[in-house]
Amino acid sequence: MFGLIVCTLAAGGCALTDQSRHTKTSDVPPCFAAPEIVIPTARASYIATGTYEVPDDIRGILLTKQSAKYVSLPWIAEAILKGPVQEVSSFQVWSQDNSLSRLLGKSDEAVVVFLVSVPRKSVTYHLLNSPAAVQAVDELLLANVHHEIERQALIVSRWQPDRDLPFYTDVEKLISKLSVVDGAKQQRVFDELIELGTPAIPAIIDQMDNRAQLRTSYVRLSNQHSDSFEAYRQYSPELVVDAIAAILNHQTGEYFGSIYNGDEDDQRDATVAGWRVYAHDLKCSKA
Repeated sequence: MFGLIVCTLAAGGCALTDQSRHTKTSDVPPCFAAPEIVIPTARASYIATGTYEVPDDIRGILLTKQSAKYVSLPWIAEAILKGPVQEVSSFQVWSQDNSLSRLLGKSDEAVVVFLVSVPRKSVTYHLLNSPAAVQAVDELLLANVHHEIERQALIVSRWQPDRDLPFYTDVEKLISKLSVVDGAKQQRVFDELIELGTPAIPAIIDQMDNRAQLRTSYVRLSNQHSDSFEAYRQYSPELVVDAIAAILNHQTGEYFGSIYNGDEDDQRDATVAGWRVYAHDLKCSKA
């Protein structure tokens, strides 16, 4: 079960961990109250209140947009709402982000930030690509964020398979093949999952958390954007769940962590959790 408490740095921060992937319960988590923060909350690996600084040299880079690169902004956290217990002292922003005027305008103000972790030799944090990524602190926003974090924790901790979903059996049969086929046959399974169409997405999400090793570390997805340079996007997933995450991104345009080329298990856990929130809220949208 998730433990959700808003923690100050003096208390060591707070980390949300899923210790029960399929806890059976008759209680259904509620639908969202503030739709504009649902996806940012699900995508973010770190949400906190605090202040950040834009040094003069960085401000010049951001205002002119002459250099396309990530730059680091010093961050002083006041309270961690979701995220790691270790201190986060800075975060990265893309120098040519179209929303930088909003970011610059809130420098040295009390804000809520939504960050995503990027595992490298050491973990770095990037500002979420969303209009909601930096917002001035106010009581209503904090109440909504607290509620949304708690709601999403409940969704994930109470998740259980639903064999009554449309195309559940079709998806089950296809995913079961992925640990035994390779090469062109494996790609054909991916293609058939996509061909099931939008109605099968909840069933795919329901069964995506499959940690079986793929026999061929490859998936090819057609580029659907008219301005794409290449006809296909190509990834090197390690496990079934990695490839399914890429397929769901292809089908919906949403993402909850880029595990498409493999990653650590905690990143996979976070990605699956985000997609489960997405699937739950599809039902809310239809209600």
